[in-house]
Amino acid sequence: DKLGADIAWEFSTGESVTVAVIDSGIDHNHPDLAGRIVPGYNFIDDNADTTDLCGHGTHVAGIVAAATDNAVGVAGLAPQALIMPVKVIGENCQGSYSRLMQGIIYAVDQGARVISITSGGGFDHTALHDAIQYAREKGVLVAVSAGNRGNAEPFYPGSYEESFTVAGTDSNDTQYTMSNYGQQIDIAA
Repeated sequence: DKLGADIAWEFSTGESVTVAVIDSGIDHNHPDLAGRIVPGYNFIDDNADTTDLCGHGTHVAGIVAAATDNAVGVAGLAPQALIMPVKVIGENCQGSYSRLMQGIIYAVDQGARVISITSGGGFDHTALHDAIQYAREKGVLVAVSAGNRGNAEPFYPGSYEESFTVAGTDSNDTQYTMSNYGQQIDIAA
């Protein structure tokens, strides 16, 4: 309700849109995501097994595209979107820029229309910026978290101009205390 999802759903529920969730993989048996997971890739083990051993990627995929009106979990913001799991974070819930870059390029080349990235780091990297620019040049929206450090320090890839950077708010529509803030933010939710 706070996000006005019902109004957005009048325009689109994400039907036929592939969203690459570049994260820790996905729980392929989750009832809220059944029937809408397309093949992805595992850059941790260099194979097609995108099983989520950390839990974060499944959580993010649910925010993006969990089924609505099924009395299970939450309602996703784009409940008819297709999810492409791109695993760049291992079971320890940590990743690397090199895998993140590989994941971005893979998602673009496999036809993702939107990329969701909810990880990153505090240092700039030319090749990471190049990967974000590649996605934007191909018309892909790259939605990136602002970071969870609670400061205005740069957080990449969210600090790149080409990223659509999202800060966090709490249930009172005020800044989530751990969310990064600053001029790189495009929207808060």
